[in-house]
Parts: sequence; C-alpha cells; structure tokens
Amino acid sequence: MIEKRFSCVDGAELYDFMFISPKLMLVFSHLLMFCEKENLPYPQITSIIRHKDSFSKSNTHQTGRAMDIRTRDYYTEEQIQKIVYFLEDFDNTYKVGAISRKTGLPRIVVYHIGSQWHLHIQTRH
Repeated sequence: MIEKRFSCVDGAELYDFMFISPKLMLVFSHLLMFCEKENLPYPQITSIIRHKDSFSKSNTHQTGRAMDIRTRDYYTEEQIQKIVYFLEDFDNTYKVGAISRKTGLPRIVVYHIGSQWHLHIQTRH
C-alpha cells in the first residue's frame, strides 16, 4: 500500500500545489525525503497560496514561493530544530532561500508565530 506523504489541513488547498514555484517544489520534495529518512512525521501544510492580507510581511505566498508547515502539537522542539537545520543546510548548497527584506540575507525557513506556531518555508524568484 502506498503511504500518504503529506497532508493539507483545512484552509490549505491541494489544488494550490499546481501553482507553487519549481524551487519550492524542490525544497518540499527534499523535506519529504528527509522526514522519511529521519522517521519524522510527514509535513502538514497549513497554507500555500493566499490572497494579500494585512499581516503578511511579503508576497511569497501570493507568488507561489512559500508554504507554512504545522508544528504545534505535531513536532517536538528537537524535531523542529532538525528540520530547520536540514533546510538551512539545503539552502547553503542550492541557494534557493528568499532574500530577507530586513537583512538582505537569504532565509529559507522562519520558525515563528502567525495565528499559530509554524515553519514558513520560502524561496526566491
């Protein structure tokens, strides 16, 4: 039987996957392989494409270059740190992380709170 590799929570549409950038698809594919290798739970996507809103700090979601991954009540702090380290290491090799407006430096993942704690994975144009 084929195992489900990820899920989308209510509000995140699988349909939106058709609009994500190739760089984000590359990052997400490698994240899935990492979770499998490390025996971590597969990601739960909470947001992919969304319309412009008053709280977004960038347009990465609106342009298909970002997705949010659930962490609260899903991953332990140790698992979150493993994922963050993996993504940062991945970006050191592939140079796909979005450029921060604040610092001007690449940043592929941000672990922060929006409406809930989550991993915001983002790629550059």
